[in-house]
Amino acid sequence: MIKLFLCMNLLLSPSICECSIDKNTEVTEDVLANVPINEVIVDNENVKITLLEIVNIDDTEKGKEFQIKFDIENKTDFIIGTDAQKVSINEEIIDETIIMMTGDIEAGKTGVSTVRIMELDGFEFPEIKGDIEFEIFLFSWKNFDYEERIPINIEL
Repeated sequence: MIKLFLCMNLLLSPSICECSIDKNTEVTEDVLANVPINEVIVDNENVKITLLEIVNIDDTEKGKEFQIKFDIENKTDFIIGTDAQKVSINEEIIDETIIMMTGDIEAGKTGVSTVRIMELDGFEFPEIKGDIEFEIFLFSWKNFDYEERIPINIEL
């Protein structure tokens, strides 16, 4: 069984929103099944963030990759950048070299931003089971007063 616990904590206005969902999805020892979620986790005056799906890829040519996909609606009048920070699995910090979350969302637009944990030569690829925790950091290159940190906790 997979449980997702998602929380939001704004730096600019301290409010907390908690969502939790249960997905009865079978997880094997070797492969995490792809899990479509489509759960709104944040909807405030600046952004609406929906957790779309969790995807596990085991490609013989490109290697392993674990993806957590978000749909982000930018309600502001400036571009918002996204980044995944403080990523840990089972309370063990993951090397930032194998983690990527990119995406600039234009003002008034919606886009998909994906947290990727990738298998790279010379770096240990973590076992994807247990607790995955990270922050989605939202920021603007043009409006330096804007930033939001959204803590995410996914229990597999």
